[in-house]
Amino acid sequence: MSKSVCSSPAKLTRAEDTAASFPRLGSIAERSANALRDMLRTFGCRDVEVERGDAELVSASAWRATSKSFAICQFEAPSFKGGFSLMLHPDLVVRLVDTFYGGNGEADPFSGEFCAADHRIIARIGAHWADILPSVWRDFAAIIPELIEPGAKQANGTPASGAKLIQQPYTISGLGPTALTVMWGYPLEFLRQIPALADEERNETALVADPKWQMQMRDAVSEISLPVRTIFARPEVPLSRLLTLKAGDIIPVCLPATVPVTVAGRVFAEATVGEAGGRTAIRIARIAEGSQIHD
Repeated sequence: MSKSVCSSPAKLTRAEDTAASFPRLGSIAERSANALRDMLRTFGCRDVEVERGDAELVSASAWRATSKSFAICQFEAPSFKGGFSLMLHPDLVVRLVDTFYGGNGEADPFSGEFCAADHRIIARIGAHWADILPSVWRDFAAIIPELIEPGAKQANGTPASGAKLIQQPYTISGLGPTALTVMWGYPLEFLRQIPALADEERNETALVADPKWQMQMRDAVSEISLPVRTIFARPEVPLSRLLTLKAGDIIPVCLPATVPVTVAGRVFAEATVGEAGGRTAIRIARIAEGSQIHD
């Protein structure tokens, strides 16, 4: 009786994922870079630039070691198992606080402990991303993020030591004397739940639209009303001071050289403050780069 011999053993485990296993994550990274630049400009950082780095696979233990010195905004997407995190260099937080209150961003380095103003800025950043992440992920998954632990130095939801993450870094320049780093961390267990991220990028043939339809669509869109908003100042007053305020008291404010103009929540332009026809007005000084809707 003859024996049948198997030439190669059956594969019982899946191939190891790498950063290249999720090619469409590059689109998420590009949109995130645009959104990060727009967000920083709302703080008055008009010359800031954001450069996207190369994504890499890292262990959860390496992520935790790095995050010990960073500020963390952690997000959970209720429809998916696990979540993902945003790491902010502590010096970035300090410089944003300085810029927000009228400085030029050249603040002293992080002292080792976040103050109350730092925590407010971190929480504001986390809330901002919770609002825009659905738009960033819109073509790949219905992400409805829930911000947890805003401002925590160490996120409790970090994957176990044996897990791995895709780490996407960004370099921020133009805010203070040195460049700083921001990083998104996506656990593999989270990314594996979104099959569209593994699809190869496609160069789709452009469709030739009907000119009459295009004109009608342009006319219809041009009639849509969008909220335009600018904020001149956000003074903060201690509770003890608030309790003693009375009619006639003065709260001093510091007006920056330029103020951001937002349209539907996105930075559209930088403007200077002045007067027209006896009323306070703003003059558009510069249309912001990348002010269009993210590609």
